[in-house]
Amino acid sequence: MTVAKVEITLTQRLLWILNLVFHQVVAIVTVWLLWLFFDNFPLENVLMWHMVLCTAAYVPLMAEAIILFAGDNLWSQGLERPKKNWVHGVLLGISIAAVTAGIACEIRNKNVRGVPHFVSSHAITGLVSWLLAFVSIILGLFSWHAQGLKNIARPVIFKFIHNFIGIACYAIGIASLCLGFYLGAFRRLVTDDQLKSLVALVAIITFWSCLAAFKSCYSQLKNMFS
Repeated sequence: MTVAKVEITLTQRLLWILNLVFHQVVAIVTVWLLWLFFDNFPLENVLMWHMVLCTAAYVPLMAEAIILFAGDNLWSQGLERPKKNWVHGVLLGISIAAVTAGIACEIRNKNVRGVPHFVSSHAITGLVSWLLAFVSIILGLFSWHAQGLKNIARPVIFKFIHNFIGIACYAIGIASLCLGFYLGAFRRLVTDDQLKSLVALVAIITFWSCLAAFKSCYSQLKNMFS
């Protein structure tokens, strides 16, 4: 019995290497940020938990939930599509729970200080991302059962809208996270060069994790009008 030899192209090898680098960058940014938080704030500090929970939600959890559908993503290549959907849903569910808890921490913190809620760009974008996350969950369920809903709309329409709203939720949430880096509580912890490097790395993480989703959106859009 002979086994067919699969030829691996140079492009594929390069994509695997870049994917590996991506995961390393996610790990470095996550560990460094969490170390900054826990090293500079007491555990009972409510604002610290706001930063911890929201950072964990967007950098490792949402990034990994989105990129797992990419064909060159190393850790999810062996998963069948239904299992990928489950893992995607679980990661996003944990992420949204973390964001919800993080926002609740900041609301409590502002109530204690007597500060108005949702007035800064950081707060407004964070709220918009949180609301879009719940919309994305509902659309995700529609997308999962799209075949059963084909009398209402073509399955590709449900999938496109879910994909688009999910990307918007993630991108706006990352924007909120980066805006938060410039606020006093975090800004005092880092130098100017560290801040610039951090924002650049988060931007790279966001772009690379969404790359396959962008391609999927484009393909779905073409199918909608074909």
